[in-house]
Amino acid sequence: MEWTELVEKAKESGVGKTVLPDGNYKLKVEGTKYRDSSGNPQLIVEYSVVGGPYNGDKVTDFLTFSEKAAGIAIEKITSAGAGPDFFAELQTVSGRTVNQIGVDLIAGRLFPSGKVFEVAAKEKGGRNNFYIRSAV
Repeated sequence: MEWTELVEKAKESGVGKTVLPDGNYKLKVEGTKYRDSSGNPQLIVEYSVVGGPYNGDKVTDFLTFSEKAAGIAIEKITSAGAGPDFFAELQTVSGRTVNQIGVDLIAGRLFPSGKVFEVAAKEKGGRNNFYIRSAV
């Protein structure tokens, strides 16, 4: 493994990220990226906190598209604005299978840079779970 890879792995694991206390926050999308997580497509959403004592702090959310995490991923993208038409488009664009093409469409359409969400954060095991309440 190269040093740059080691640093990237540390970032992905949450080093240097804020773990927010339970509560409601506004989060602004700073960027997204795709990765394979144990054979499953995963969307990583990087946010910054808007306002309050954590203003500007960076947090990360992970949407894993697997059988085990299906309910969580679908809840998040539905809360972000996906409706029946969007899911029909996903079927058409990605060839009916969950893959990077579909995850990239989710990232671009629902989590574009600069979009702000009101979320509820719950801390669990040193990480945050984010529940999207609405887009601002």
